Formats: sequence, structure tokens, C-alpha cells
Amino acid sequence: MKIKCKFLVLTASTAIALLSVGCSSSGMEANKKENTTVQANENQKQQISVSPKHKQLILEAKELAKQGKIVTTKDLQPIGSLTIIDIKKLWGNPDVEDSKSEFKFAEYKSKQTIFHYQTKEIVSMDTTDKRYKEITDAEIEQILGVPQMSGPEDGGSYTYEIGNYNLQFIFNCHGTCVDTGKPTPKVVRMSIFPKD
Repeated sequence: MKIKCKFLVLTASTAIALLSVGCSSSGMEANKKENTTVQANENQKQQISVSPKHKQLILEAKELAKQGKIVTTKDLQPIGSLTIIDIKKLWGNPDVEDSKSEFKFAEYKSKQTIFHYQTKEIVSMDTTDKRYKEITDAEIEQILGVPQMSGPEDGGSYTYEIGNYNLQFIFNCHGTCVDTGKPTPKVVRMSIFPKD
């Protein structure tokens, strides 16, 4: 009986030891794979090649943001000094307008521009300019650096503080694609709004 008991204790101890070693080595392998994936993603961002056209567009967006403008509003006054009445005098009636809800907007499709306003004051301007549609998150980060805000909590966007304004690039995804890189996030809209 004592021999059987010792044998069972020895067998159980051996089994526990083997399981511990097996689990920790597979855990180490999983950690190695995870670290390799993270390192590969970082190396991929470092090796990104930005086309001269995309670089020019990104830098143009940055320069216009310093002035409180976006590419489709560069001939207008900066945000903060415009009202929806001013816009309607200059551009006519919008194609789409919601002036009754809490989040009022006026969209000018032919000008690829959306104005968001409270009471009458413009609080943000968006552009859906097609020239930006092929620009990726990695290209933007390569040119402008790490954004002040990004990712799922922000709805798939990068936000940069530029002067007195925030320049936001909104991507063709929601949630986690900015963090995972799958699919490659591309710009669908750019927005400018004053810093709080």
C-alpha cells in the first residue's frame, strides 16, 4: 500500500512537472511569435515608401491646417470666422443639409466639402477630396509622425494638433484596423476643427 501511494505521488509529481514545462515552453513560443509579429509591423512601418504625390498632399493638408483650412476650403476664411450664412452666400444652397438635429451639417457634394455648425458658426469642416483616397495610415505617420490620438477609441482615425487646430484623417475602417493594419487603412475623409 505504501509503495502504491509513493508510486501515485511520484507519477502525479512527474505529470505536473511535465505539464508545467510543456505549458511554459509553448507559452514562450507564443510570446516569441507575438514579439516577432509586433517587430515585423514596426519594421514594415519604418520601411514604408511614400509616393511624392502622397507626400505633397499630406504636407499641403498640414500647411492648410495651420491656417484653419482644408484643401477644398483654401479660398475661404479660416474655421472660427465663418458662419453657415457666409458659406451659403459664397457657394449657394448645399446639396444636403440637416439644420434641425443636434449635429447640424451642410454638404456640398460637387465641392467635396461638409460643414458642421452650431447655431450658425462653423465648428468643423470635412473634405472627401478623392486625391486623398489612396493615402494610407502608414504614409501619414511616416510624414507627420505619431498622431496625438488614434485607433479604435477614435473610430479609425489619426488626429494631429497643428497650431490652433486639429487635423483628422478618417480611414475606411472602424475599430481595430488602424491597430492591426488589416485591411490597410486608407483616407476617406479629412476634418479640421479648433483645439479645445
